[in-house]
Amino acid sequence: MAASLVGGAFLSSFIGILFNRLSDPAIIKMMRGKKVDQKLLQKLENILNVVEAVLNDAEKKQITDPAVKRWLENLQDAVYDADDLLDELATKAAKQKDPPDDENLMHGSIAKLIHLRYLDLSCTSIVTLPESLSCFYNLQTLKLRYCEKLKKLPSKMQNLVNLRHLDISGTDDLEEMPKKMSELKDLQFLSDYIAGKHEENGIGELGELAHLHGSLCIQELENVKNSGEASNARMDEKIHLNALYLTWSSGEDSEVFDSQSEKDVLDKLRPHEDLKKLWVLGYRGTMFPDWVGQSSYHNMTVLRLSGCRNCWVLPSLGQLPSLERLIIEEFDKVKKIGGSFYNGTHQHQETPFRSLKILIIRRMPCWEEWESYECDDDDDAPFPKLETLVIWDCPKLRGDLPTFLPSLKSLHARRLDVMCQELPSYAH
Repeated sequence: MAASLVGGAFLSSFIGILFNRLSDPAIIKMMRGKKVDQKLLQKLENILNVVEAVLNDAEKKQITDPAVKRWLENLQDAVYDADDLLDELATKAAKQKDPPDDENLMHGSIAKLIHLRYLDLSCTSIVTLPESLSCFYNLQTLKLRYCEKLKKLPSKMQNLVNLRHLDISGTDDLEEMPKKMSELKDLQFLSDYIAGKHEENGIGELGELAHLHGSLCIQELENVKNSGEASNARMDEKIHLNALYLTWSSGEDSEVFDSQSEKDVLDKLRPHEDLKKLWVLGYRGTMFPDWVGQSSYHNMTVLRLSGCRNCWVLPSLGQLPSLERLIIEEFDKVKKIGGSFYNGTHQHQETPFRSLKILIIRRMPCWEEWESYECDDDDDAPFPKLETLVIWDCPKLRGDLPTFLPSLKSLHARRLDVMCQELPSYAH
């Protein structure tokens, strides 16, 4: 049994399922045929009755009583062992039956689970889920984390109208999303969404999911054909998201795409301005839209731009007021980091990167120059709070590095053309 213990309430409902399985005619018939003592079954049923009687009280106590919590965990193992035994008996019983009876037995099983509200199959080796899962109308939570062999979800998942939490993070072999996910209007958490090639499972299906909280990763954005489709996702209206991951799958070098269209798509995926964390991975345009790095994103603390191999200039990021961690990597065509990186204009604004603590720049094969930022005094110099600077795998970098980093504690430089003796001497 792969579902994890969620307190006594879940375990109690699970014991109820065991009761039903004990009364399964196929199992009873088989055990009688094997001359199994009926008193053994009666004893097991009595034990389960006693267990169920104390679970409600244990549910209240397990929060403050470690001994009760450990007892529940041991009880979980024992109940699951009983379920495994009944699984084995049911399998043997099924082999002795004709196909029609076996099919009917499978459908009585489904009926017993229609009230299920929580299902956790994380870290299992399942390849597909039964279509009958779409009949669990009361299901509120479905966890499929790191089901690395899972290829597809049930095609009628839109029937799970009470679903509020769907976690498929780490399920990397999943091929596409089911159609009409927009009908799951009560969904509050969706870890990942794979943008499909068709309208029924395209990015526009996200538009109706207005209550999403936490983080969301949108994958395979190369399937979004134009800015109109991207606009239908209504990302700027999802005000409860605090982290957004936008990813494009790496395509063939010979793949033809319109750079302006790519930029327009990303422009329409603009999130709300209270976002705290943003990753853009594999973006294929040559330039970023203006919203990336705008100071109006006053709560953004983490930004990662990775694998944007066609971009020839970095976006202006220096005016993000709360940015603490910045990762820039695999920009194959960037040769220079210049003034626009700090403030986007030649006019003086706020101190660039005034909150940044960690800056990581790596795998930039063509980067040659880091242009210094001109300011009248050290108080206006960028990176006043930078503590960690990492520059790796930038073999052509020959230009100046920032010379005034008063808070720097850690400098990591590897595989650079800049010689060690040419690195600036910092105060810390």
